[in-house]
Amino acid sequence: MSQEAQDGSEDVFSSENIPAIILTIDDTPSQSRLDSIGGSVRASMRSSIKKRAQFEDNSDDKLQVPAPDMPRAASVTSSLDAQTLQAKEITETIVTRLLRMKWTLLGIFFNALSLAYITQNSDEHEFYVDQSVLTHLGAVLVELALLIANIVTLMGMDDAIAALFGYLMSRRHGYSMVTVGFCQTTGFAKPRFVSQLSHNSPSKKLLTYLALPFFLIETLKLLTPISATAVDSHPMLKTLGEKDCTIFNQDGEQFDRGFPDMDVEFGVGDLVFAKALGQLRVVDIKLPYSHAFVGAQPMVAIHNGESLIGNGLSVKIRSSCSCIADSNLYKAFANRTMQEAATITNFTRTLDQATKLNGMVFDFKMLDSNTLDSYQIITGADTCGGTTEHIYPVCHTVMWDHAFAAVEYSYATDGATKSLSQVEAVYRGVLGPANMTWLYNGMRMLISDSPMVKLPSIVPGIINPLLSFATRENRAIDFSILPQGIEGMMALLVRGAVKRSYTNIGSKCQLDSTAANYSVLTMKNYGYYTAVVILALQLLCGILCLVCFLPLWTSEFPFGPAIRVMQEPCYFYNLLGPSSLQANMHAPSNAEVTTLIVDLSHMASLGLQSSHWRRYQHAGESKWQNFNGCQ
Repeated sequence: MSQEAQDGSEDVFSSENIPAIILTIDDTPSQSRLDSIGGSVRASMRSSIKKRAQFEDNSDDKLQVPAPDMPRAASVTSSLDAQTLQAKEITETIVTRLLRMKWTLLGIFFNALSLAYITQNSDEHEFYVDQSVLTHLGAVLVELALLIANIVTLMGMDDAIAALFGYLMSRRHGYSMVTVGFCQTTGFAKPRFVSQLSHNSPSKKLLTYLALPFFLIETLKLLTPISATAVDSHPMLKTLGEKDCTIFNQDGEQFDRGFPDMDVEFGVGDLVFAKALGQLRVVDIKLPYSHAFVGAQPMVAIHNGESLIGNGLSVKIRSSCSCIADSNLYKAFANRTMQEAATITNFTRTLDQATKLNGMVFDFKMLDSNTLDSYQIITGADTCGGTTEHIYPVCHTVMWDHAFAAVEYSYATDGATKSLSQVEAVYRGVLGPANMTWLYNGMRMLISDSPMVKLPSIVPGIINPLLSFATRENRAIDFSILPQGIEGMMALLVRGAVKRSYTNIGSKCQLDSTAANYSVLTMKNYGYYTAVVILALQLLCGILCLVCFLPLWTSEFPFGPAIRVMQEPCYFYNLLGPSSLQANMHAPSNAEVTTLIVDLSHMASLGLQSSHWRRYQHAGESKWQNFNGCQ
């Protein structure tokens, strides 16, 4: 082939004359006027084609051109250039497509993994971390995990719609340029962006539907603190086997050991933890009643952090208090005969006159086989006030549902065995009913058959320990918490009555110990269901986003530059700059948002210009047609 032919060939296929990225803009919907970045380049391209056609008419050599249809292989390649750049080649392989989908796939994986982990371990999650560390970091870790899952999901959704609209804009007829602004707007701002579009905009309906899931997923961020604040932790226990212990029972005949007595209970009340007596309203005011427990007693050395699980007893307690004047005191005792009421009144007046110190009159009566009714009248206290006559605080206490139960005692110590203390009693379940008559007899034995009990101050200025449950600073009775305080006192007396009169036998109890540096993370139900809803919705959106990536795998030609237009403002502005649309736009930095949206309300097509041409005969003239070009 001659040098002239070679020069002609280089002129036709030179990268300087074949624009690869062409932005075609229809300024008015009623016209099909073309405004292209490569307009001037196409003029020189047509001149080169005409020159090449004249050369071919006088040449014996024929130009070999490929078939019009390019078969799809493992990768799609297109030779591209921009007006201000050198020639480039865009290649889309399986790896590049997967990289464009990376955030969507990562979001699906992270949400599915988190959802599976939470649902399969809904009760407890074990960590090799000290409890003090997990208590502070547990809520932070849950919050971070949910926020990361949310952010990754939103990034995947942004990539998905960029791929969808990039494909639509790379087609022959193109798509509205407002989709570029939609893709580059945050999730919360997308509904506001769509609302500013003209009602005549053909893409407003679609964008309105797409803005809803973005707004929904963004809103889920506000729910993450609900799950984070529902996190709790406790040390993980390991079983040390069965150890010797003593349990209390009701076998044989009940007898009085003579110990402990009320003086002992004064000292115990000064040292005992309220949680070691059971689930008391003095600890948790939201409880409907107090539930007192008496567990097994260890016969082996117990160390700090260990717990003993064995057979014990339980009883439910409920108290109510009121202020009764001395003249009406005998009328205050329900479920009592007149003679019994008069006896209680006389005991109260006798105790009040004998000493001006605090005292209490107890009266117990069995109402039925499962209910023990009692009254407590406090003397020597100015809890109810009164100027003309003395007014007594009178409390009515009912105990019921006496049963055998499995009870777990937790212990703490400073290292010395003698400092061992029960810190908490946990109810593990009922084992069977118990005889309430035994508890009635035990309470009578504990107060030594005398209904009048003096409650002197053991430490000057400090109230008696039995009444300390009804005080806030151990100095005076607070009537607002007196019912809860009486329930705590009765729980302490129940334990003393059981130890004094119930039979005890040797048995085996399970001993557990706190595992070093192991903790269990738990989550309350409301936090668990909130986390499940968040992760499930994000997983559903991630799966739906995969549909938007179908054109990335089915399109015959790569449209990577179109995706960049949707995601990168600078790249879009670079392509928009040379067009006449940019000249007609208002200053982007000063114009109103609505004005800019109107300026962008044009159909645009971003295509790929290929170097494949073919020759055909039309009306006796030799012409060239670009069969894989941008329209």
